[in-house]
Amino acid sequence: MLSSFVNCFKIPELKKKIIFTLSIIACYRIGCYIPTPGVNGAMLAEFFSRIDASGQGSIFNIMNMKTLSAEKHIAELLKVLGAAFRIKLIFSIGYGEACVCHLETLLKKRQAYISQHLMVLRDAGILETRREGKYIYYRVADHSIFRLAETAASIQGIPPTALPTAAEPGIQKDCACPKCEPELAQESS
Repeated sequence: MLSSFVNCFKIPELKKKIIFTLSIIACYRIGCYIPTPGVNGAMLAEFFSRIDASGQGSIFNIMNMKTLSAEKHIAELLKVLGAAFRIKLIFSIGYGEACVCHLETLLKKRQAYISQHLMVLRDAGILETRREGKYIYYRVADHSIFRLAETAASIQGIPPTALPTAAEPGIQKDCACPKCEPELAQESS
């Protein structure tokens, strides 16, 4: 290992490149301690401490020209809501809560299909869950999502009456959850 390192310095071109690289590193290390005229060091330190406190990361995230944090969050939300069935799911749950079997009878879709979309909505923070026995009930975390859908509809020229109503989900005839069949709820208690 040491002989390989020594052999590097025997090749003139490689020796020049190594010495140049080490001298640049040395200049940088020495130069970073020399105050730059016109730069307020205290304000710079406060700026970086605010970045660390906000959770945006390091200087490299500031220099990232792709997108900023707020834009990313909005884009992720809109990407999740990009599937028409997910919007239908949100309106089906409405202002109340519903289990998967309830949504299955209401929307006439397979349980696996509904569960996949519910998982994406829950991971995005749009839905919250509550477990009651073997049933998991889903509810909309923030009802302003309905206003977002109404705003998107008005931008597209869709009248508000064309949107599904976001009400409390009622009792479904073919659903076997305790909310739809009260006698099942009494048996399980």
